[in-house]
Amino acid sequence: MRAANRIVATMVALILLAACVITVVEIVLAALGKSPWIVQHVAIADDLHQRTWRDGWVRVVAVGALVAGFVLLLVAFKRSPPIDIALQSDDPGVVLTVTRKSLESHVAGLAEAETGVDSSSARARQGRVDVSASTTLRDPGDLKERVQRSVADHLESLRLAQPVKTTVSIRSRES
Repeated sequence: MRAANRIVATMVALILLAACVITVVEIVLAALGKSPWIVQHVAIADDLHQRTWRDGWVRVVAVGALVAGFVLLLVAFKRSPPIDIALQSDDPGVVLTVTRKSLESHVAGLAEAETGVDSSSARARQGRVDVSASTTLRDPGDLKERVQRSVADHLESLRLAQPVKTTVSIRSRES
């Protein structure tokens, strides 16, 4: 979800930056006694003074702003997946963790170490690790089971604090 947060934040920042630049340019033009560049502020101000809350478009804009605000709040407060994954420790005073990224790359490397796997990727989510591997073998045979066993055994040896379910998918591609 981090990517979505960054995209939304970037879009909002760019919109605000554009609005600020336009505002500054319009203020400078008005101070110099020049005609407006983009925003016809006198016409807009006259029009807004004649509007009331009972006008339809005023309500539509207000509801749109309210919905946009709620969406931005939801995106801001949505929990992202944890960066660190806890491991079991024999000493209660010691906290062991592994980063999600390093666990994913390590699991992908385990899958690629299996004979017949050309490339792989892994994704660690809450309570599960998904491995996607590709092979050029025409008949992968028991490749899926071997990768599944290798990854599951290694994850068990890591002693993760929360048990995870491992899923493996193998896609065949032509060489």
